[in-house]
Amino acid sequence: PIMVALTAARRPRMTAPLDLFPFIERYRVSPVKAFTSRISKVACPHRNEMKPYRKRYMVATFWDIRPEWKTNPAANKLIFLASHFRCSEAMKLYFGLGYDAPVKVWLDGNEVFCDPEGLNPMGVDKAMIPLEVSRGVHELMMALVSNKDRAWGVRPRFLRRDISEKRLRQGPRAYPAPLVLG
Repeated sequence: PIMVALTAARRPRMTAPLDLFPFIERYRVSPVKAFTSRISKVACPHRNEMKPYRKRYMVATFWDIRPEWKTNPAANKLIFLASHFRCSEAMKLYFGLGYDAPVKVWLDGNEVFCDPEGLNPMGVDKAMIPLEVSRGVHELMMALVSNKDRAWGVRPRFLRRDISEKRLRQGPRAYPAPLVLG
């Protein structure tokens, strides 16, 4: 796995206004499972395990998982969140992630981030995970622990880090950005 230390995934120096980068709105959610282990031991699900995932659309400023937690009476639970995206060219990105519970992230099946101690508050871009992606379709997968139902969800987005500030300020039509397919 490609490991990214938590300290390396913290806030990089970015001078462009962060509101230029929208949050990911389309995703798929797994059934909730009872969970008694540590997030660091969780493996990325195999494609066959993703068939029962349901499509969701973000209606607030974050992926609200609280209704999902209610579907399972276990004290602590695990859920997987997934989204496909397409890049029209090779890109250097930050995956900005706000989260409020233990979380693990994979890109195309390779681990890129894990915070087994994740806690409230969620925040915006709590972690800025550097990614280099090729042209084509990719899959982003996250695992989130309910933290005894204290977790509300995640706030994910992609930020280009290989585009000049001048082009960024021209808006998303001035440069290619990942197209989220859900």
